[in-house]
Amino acid sequence: MGTTQTAEEVKQEHLEKLGPELGNIYHQLRNELIFIHIKWCEFEELYAHEERVELMKKNSPNFFYYLQNILFEDVILAITRITESKTNKGKENLTIRHFPSLVSDKLKGKTGKLIKRINSESSFCRDRRNRKIGHLDKNLALKENPKPLEIASRNKVNQVLDSLAELMNFLQLEYMNSSTHYRVRSDHGYFLLQRAERGRKLRDLRLKLIKENKIDLYNELYEYLNEKNEE
Repeated sequence: MGTTQTAEEVKQEHLEKLGPELGNIYHQLRNELIFIHIKWCEFEELYAHEERVELMKKNSPNFFYYLQNILFEDVILAITRITESKTNKGKENLTIRHFPSLVSDKLKGKTGKLIKRINSESSFCRDRRNRKIGHLDKNLALKENPKPLEIASRNKVNQVLDSLAELMNFLQLEYMNSSTHYRVRSDHGYFLLQRAERGRKLRDLRLKLIKENKIDLYNELYEYLNEKNEE
């Protein structure tokens, strides 16, 4: 039976097994990647299912459209942060590009190859960050013969997240003989969507019963449902 570690115990294990400098950087980047996966899971639970998208179109379509863009762009920015160059204008960044200079000699080759692949796979994130999210490219915004944005899709995000998880698990396996399952599931967003759909149906029922002069029946049903929710 496995044991549950506190956040501080996990960090201490990383420092002991990987060494102070590599362990600290690995620990922080691992936490970042876990959080990115959590947010991406919420996105996929909502927007990767056509029937759920149809529910959104019936319930606050503008809100769910804004949420889609916010979540997607937030994940794009998070990926660029941890895949960025080590320094920018003289200031250090916490990124996976620190790993090759810190890992043991026998791991440098594969670590470098994985990072090179991640850099290629995540280029669309940096392009979108540089010309649309973090800055507004003039030619692109005004449609004056702009260079097209690199295509961003769920498949491309999944690909780079899988590669990031592969890199982190490669190091974890080599130094700690263990791995992390980064892919998680969450139904929080879907639960919210279900509640919205239920509210819409109740609203439609109320309007129907008002027209039929049966509002008392609706009130009884509403009270019954509230009582069931409290059980």
